[in-house]
Amino acid sequence: MEALNGVKLVTLKKGHVFYQFQAKEAYLNNLMLFIRSGLEKNQHMLVIESMRNINKVRNRINRICRKEQQSFIYLVDNFDYYFLNGDFNTRNILNHFKKDIADM
Repeated sequence: MEALNGVKLVTLKKGHVFYQFQAKEAYLNNLMLFIRSGLEKNQHMLVIESMRNINKVRNRINRICRKEQQSFIYLVDNFDYYFLNGDFNTRNILNHFKKDIADM
């Protein structure tokens, strides 16, 4: 899988993107492109990430974003997010996600 360098990303107004990957570095590069694209449009983003990657993502965000831009990015642990209600119930997760998106 290659990074999306130079590709113009279509920005979602609201939604959920599931991204399956094998090449971690390409994934992280693509995530930063997604974040930059959202910031250019003054959009808030909820990034639900694994604990394995959360520090790497946070460090990259700190390097590429000013402090005021960082307030548009909500970075949360996927386990905590998806098991907030004690189970992996799709309906509960989607309701929680809809509430988070509405609050942005």
